[in-house]
Amino acid sequence: MTADTPDPSGARFERDADGEPNGVLTEIAATAAVTRVMPAPSREEQVAALLAIGEELASRGIVAVCDLLSTRIDDPLGTFRAAAAAGLRTKVALYPGWDPEQPLADLAPGDREGDIRVAGVKVVLDGAYSNRTAWVHEPYPDSCDHGLRVASDEDVLAAGPGRDATACSSRCTRWATAPSTG
Repeated sequence: MTADTPDPSGARFERDADGEPNGVLTEIAATAAVTRVMPAPSREEQVAALLAIGEELASRGIVAVCDLLSTRIDDPLGTFRAAAAAGLRTKVALYPGWDPEQPLADLAPGDREGDIRVAGVKVVLDGAYSNRTAWVHEPYPDSCDHGLRVASDEDVLAAGPGRDATACSSRCTRWATAPSTG
């Protein structure tokens, strides 16, 4: 990656004042562009990592977690269940990411049950407000930037009928960033 490398659609490679990449990958497409050229860890390495993380969580009293983009590893349900068979005590709710180019397979009986289970699906519409990538109606303060939209209305409708990406994204961002009223 160089200063001339274009940003992926819906994401950014952050740069320093001279325009050189600084190592910060903003949004999923930027991370995917880098991880695509990295060797994937083996199933055994993934299980070992999950066991180590599980021990760290247990040492802090954390007994259950959600993986809100579990499709970042191959066969997340099988991998986490293999880790459970090897001693992982953490309960895990998996949320595979929706990709309109690669729709999710149907769930088998039992996939939504047990200590390691599929709990839902993550549909990514845009980024995060904190790094100005959430797709918002009004521009960010001191900017004309409206964030990064990463899903079309058609893709959102394919993930769950009756959704409007524009309304949901703006409404959710306003809710998430509104001052507390008590």
